[in-house]
Amino acid sequence: MDTIIYGMGGGKMSDSRMTDHYQRIVDLAKTQFGIETPQVAIIPTAQFNGTHAKIGRGNMDFIGERFRRLGCDTRQILMGDVPAGESETRDRDIQDILRNAHAVFVLGGDTRYLLEVVRGKGLVATVESTIHDGKVMAGTSAGFIWLTKYCMSDAESFHSNQWRYIILQGLGILPVAGNAHDNGPLPQGLVPQVSRREQFEGYFAQLGELPGIVVDEFAAIEVRNFICQPRSPDPAIGAHVLANGPHGIARRKIAPGTAMDLRDAASLRDFALSIPD
Repeated sequence: MDTIIYGMGGGKMSDSRMTDHYQRIVDLAKTQFGIETPQVAIIPTAQFNGTHAKIGRGNMDFIGERFRRLGCDTRQILMGDVPAGESETRDRDIQDILRNAHAVFVLGGDTRYLLEVVRGKGLVATVESTIHDGKVMAGTSAGFIWLTKYCMSDAESFHSNQWRYIILQGLGILPVAGNAHDNGPLPQGLVPQVSRREQFEGYFAQLGELPGIVVDEFAAIEVRNFICQPRSPDPAIGAHVLANGPHGIARRKIAPGTAMDLRDAASLRDFALSIPD
């Protein structure tokens, strides 16, 4: 069975530009398992399961309803902080939900918190086996970049009015450095006032030969057996390959229909360096 990862670059979840992505996730699950009613496990851990004042639970409610409207059955996995009157999902129930799921959707938010909770509960191997078993592993923003080897996060923004981007070591399932919101606007409270794209490139310059994959808001990458293709509702946005070269960082947009093997670091670097944006 194929391994499938669908990583979205973030953006307002109810925006119409997200619509095709949700449908694509459902279609992938239907095709992968030959079913008409996929079961989707939703993990809102990076959203603090709706307990954080900055985020609330609007995205949790929206994504559950959206997948139900697309003909799916949904179940939530609550790990970490939980709303009053609710309980953290028991470990054996997590295993059961993931075993029965056809797709998993991981919400964006605090990437550091998501990684800390999953690692703290000893669930890294479970995430890896879930992907290996053919479940469609999908997510937006933090729900995408946590799967990369290194990523940049706005995790501090959830805890301070003045914050900096931080670099995190992800799960490394995708053997690249990853960034979401690559075309995003300059957020409030950022110190210094440098865009996410610029700060990520500053860090990426220190990574040597490790290639990078960056995804714009409202765009996505679809990775099947480590072969990556872009998905976008607008030709102006998409995904790019980054590489360090003799003249600095090179980036090249992945054209629709182009397939990149994320395991082949040399080919990714050659691609980025051949025709920089």
